Amino acid sequence: MGKSWEQYLQEGEQCLREAGIAEAELDAWYLFSEAFQMDRTHYFLKKKQEAKGEEWEERLCRYQEWLGQRAKRIPLQQILKTQEFMALPFVVSEQVLIPRQDTETLVELVLSEKKEKGLRVLDLCTGSGCIALSLAVLGGYRSVTAADLSLSALQVAERNVEELYTKNDYRSRCGLTVTDVRAENKIENKIDIRTEEKKQNFSQSFDKSWETLVKEKNSSKTFWTKFRLLQSDLFEQIEKTESFDIVVSNPPYIPSSVIEELEPEVRDYEPRMALDGHADGLYFYRRLAEESKAYLAQEADVYFEIGHDQGEALREILAASGFEEIRIVKDLSGKDRVAAARWKKKE
Repeated sequence: MGKSWEQYLQEGEQCLREAGIAEAELDAWYLFSEAFQMDRTHYFLKKKQEAKGEEWEERLCRYQEWLGQRAKRIPLQQILKTQEFMALPFVVSEQVLIPRQDTETLVELVLSEKKEKGLRVLDLCTGSGCIALSLAVLGGYRSVTAADLSLSALQVAERNVEELYTKNDYRSRCGLTVTDVRAENKIENKIDIRTEEKKQNFSQSFDKSWETLVKEKNSSKTFWTKFRLLQSDLFEQIEKTESFDIVVSNPPYIPSSVIEELEPEVRDYEPRMALDGHADGLYFYRRLAEESKAYLAQEADVYFEIGHDQGEALREILAASGFEEIRIVKDLSGKDRVAAARWKKKE
């Protein structure tokens, strides 16, 4: 007689525990559950039974392979290729920063303060697109543009757009029903390559947009909404004629010298360019605060995710750039997490 389901799960837990995984039991369960397509209820009903079933050998090999990867400290989300954010399922890979619950503080703040659907939103350093897509899907905003320097990150974000933005399963959460979808892929050779680093990052241009014709719940009113993915070094490829009501960003903000001290899952497996905020971690905030002013509409707002110890520094940076109503908002654990401010155009 072979091993029971319970024995295989326990072996997985022991494997991860020996590898120093802090949440060995939980991670083993997620890998076990996904590999064998078994929920908790069915597991408790049959855990003492001999493990067998459809595609058994293939599923067991997958489980054991995943355990080996997790034991090497590869993040669970990269193994399973998914991470939930704002109750939405996002595709992730080693090319993007894994969406974190801390970042939900930023999205929830924007959604609570900006309820008008006609607003224009810009998300910089979009990565997987978790911030921009959460705002588009749950806020129902007319226009959302998401930009990133990394082509590989934009390709991950593109998959998330197709899964979340164009489907009623998710769009209906903000009271809108999608009745039509159209997409456009703009390929233009207009990028000014000035350094070898940019030459590598801009190996090809990326500019894609999706439009959805939506209908408001309990209404015959319809209108088009737009989501755009753009390859850009912050504002570099944003047209000077464009203006936005909301600019959001979760830029790299970890000081370069601190990165080597991070957990292996982050240090070794998440993209360095999504982490490194240069010497003091504030490089991108200075650029965002200064460069955003040319793209902000009258009475526009900015929302930036920040490190837990960067609140006062952001207050100074935003004030020096002329922003008003500066606020530092804490996350659920009581740590500084978002810097928000208002831009009022000078007449």
